[in-house]
Amino acid sequence: MAFAPNPISSQSSSGHSSGRDTFTGLSLAFYAKDQTLREITESAQKGTLFSGHVGSLQPDLVNKFTQFSKSKLDSQRQTLKESAETVYNTFAELIERLHNDYHLMLYVIPTLDGMLFDDRKQIAYLVKRLQDQETKEINIMKRLSFILQGEHDSIVYEATARVLSILLSELDPKVYWLHQENHINFLMMADKKGEKRQLREYAIANSLVNLLRLESLSKHFLKAGGIEILSKNLQNQGTDIQTSYYTFFCLWLLSFEEFSVKYFADPALLVIKRMIQVMQSLSKEKLIRLGYSTFRNLSNSAEALELMVDNGLIKVTSNILKSIIKDKETKDDVEFIDSVLEKNLKVLTSFEKYCKEVNSTIFEWGPIHTERFWRENVKKFEENDFFYIKKIVSLLHTEKVEFKHKNQAIACFDLGEFCRFHPFGKNILEKLGAKEVLMDLFNSSNSTVKENAILAIQKMMINNWQAASA
Repeated sequence: MAFAPNPISSQSSSGHSSGRDTFTGLSLAFYAKDQTLREITESAQKGTLFSGHVGSLQPDLVNKFTQFSKSKLDSQRQTLKESAETVYNTFAELIERLHNDYHLMLYVIPTLDGMLFDDRKQIAYLVKRLQDQETKEINIMKRLSFILQGEHDSIVYEATARVLSILLSELDPKVYWLHQENHINFLMMADKKGEKRQLREYAIANSLVNLLRLESLSKHFLKAGGIEILSKNLQNQGTDIQTSYYTFFCLWLLSFEEFSVKYFADPALLVIKRMIQVMQSLSKEKLIRLGYSTFRNLSNSAEALELMVDNGLIKVTSNILKSIIKDKETKDDVEFIDSVLEKNLKVLTSFEKYCKEVNSTIFEWGPIHTERFWRENVKKFEENDFFYIKKIVSLLHTEKVEFKHKNQAIACFDLGEFCRFHPFGKNILEKLGAKEVLMDLFNSSNSTVKENAILAIQKMMINNWQAASA
């Protein structure tokens, strides 16, 4: 499921090569870094990369590498077709021996990344080399790990992280677990502000795609809080198609594992909500394909289905079905989710679901916070001396900053609807002291809270709302 990193023309407006017509230009490390790519490929084509190593390298190695670096993509592909193992061993040897050469690594590692992006199966040559080197102190895996701990350009870090991710994903966890665990931990820390080797969200996601193919690493990633990183990716980079694509790809891989369901179904992590928001804002078929395939994998979870309904997936799905979906599998997944959500809508808008949400102390706008819900269920709130009305009033005092304004706004709306549809709603809320709290919220700094508080009081001021609006 590869996707071109930055599909721009291989020629710049000035007529000079932009670098996209080489393996170097296929490296995901050059996403949105066109000028840097141009400078690096121009330097490589001048043949000066080995100027400081003439005496320490075999002339044959230098000549082959220089010829390869000066070639265009079609010619480079032909060279790999004829002698791929030799080319990969050459690149690996350069990394193992000359990793401290900043300018050389700025070309070598991204080019290796581009070669693997073009044909991932060729990682087999590096795996074979590593297995042949197992008794040696220095090998390609250790050297790539070492580079990530040193001082390099961000392009080198991103390309190295991805190449190492591909290599480690092809190794047996029983033998290489410690290396795999260390690398995925590195990626999870690399998005932290202030980190010395900080990576872009885009680079982290396209590196994780390779590692999350392994069940053992998926489990470790989830237990270590990794899904929060993916959720934040969608929040921070939700308008960037490439970052969103690779983040969706990671979530799709995770969704195949049964143990991942509880993380998707956790409303506090906001994963399903943000996936739906991204599909709404970008509306690209490749995102829809991954998104709905992920939702299908989660469709046996009642909790996950609740989140899909609560966050408006029914409407999103309806709009998508009105458009032309080219891919048959994607269309099947969208239609499947549409059918499942419609079948479960009655259950998912039940009084029991409302009680569950109130008890969680986290409100989310959705079908249970609508006029229809209150009209159909208002009498049920009389149970246990209006226990759940009291709980709603208590949410007006939410202290958690993250949920405070949303909880208050929804609680205001619901209390107003209770007044509309219960014959003694006004008297009950006044006895509970809700009126004073609602009036205090007129001064809220949040416009949505203020608006819903005013509406709630207006509804309370009418003794029989239904009669007045008849």
